[in-house]
Amino acid sequence: MHYHICKLEGHSFAGWQARLRRKALWVPLRDVGSAETLGERPCKMTRVHVRIIKTMILLQEAIEGAIMMKDLTLIETPRLSLRYFSMDDMKKVFEMSQEEGLCKWLPEEAYQDEQQAENVLKSLIEAYSDEPDPQKCPYILGVKLKETNELIGHVGFGPYEGGVEVFYAIEEKHQRKNYATEAVSAISDWGIKRLGLSVIIGKVRSENIKSCRVLEKSGYILFEEKEMVAFRRQCLCRIYKYVRNI
Repeated sequence: MHYHICKLEGHSFAGWQARLRRKALWVPLRDVGSAETLGERPCKMTRVHVRIIKTMILLQEAIEGAIMMKDLTLIETPRLSLRYFSMDDMKKVFEMSQEEGLCKWLPEEAYQDEQQAENVLKSLIEAYSDEPDPQKCPYILGVKLKETNELIGHVGFGPYEGGVEVFYAIEEKHQRKNYATEAVSAISDWGIKRLGLSVIIGKVRSENIKSCRVLEKSGYILFEEKEMVAFRRQCLCRIYKYVRNI
């Protein structure tokens, strides 16, 4: 039995064949319909064949998309998926960076424009290609709400005075639902078990009571409170520690 694809509905023989070969999808040539000669190779195909081919391609793409989305998820909690960022998140990342609360408490994460957000996102995604080493560069994940598949924030680690600091933020409309605590608890436990971290630091402005509560409910212990340069200003900060249980 031969396997050929002919030129149909605006798609070239080579184009269809290439797409099908990439996806390992081949349709057997049936002795139906009218014949057309393409070069010296006969091709016979009906509209039914075309519909079958297109359906198979769409099905394969859907399966690949589902696998890709599953692979994007690194950590799961009852309500959240902590997943890798993709460039498709750029617009939402920029929108969240413009919220009043984030601009106030995390001004270094308030991007000037979409281009800056895109550059930062590219940098974060590039970090996924290597083994996580948050003592050297940030390792940040998106926080996805399972119920709606909506990106609602971020959580992760970054360098802090030779150690590792936890970072987190949740979109304003999804706050006061303990999502931040759920995400921070999960990523901190993962950092201890998966990355072998012995201590994780949490740094928060003392007047940011809600963020302090997130760390406390996530198992972080207040270590000290001091004046320091942080969050683009001189301010009073609370330093928390999450310590591996021995």
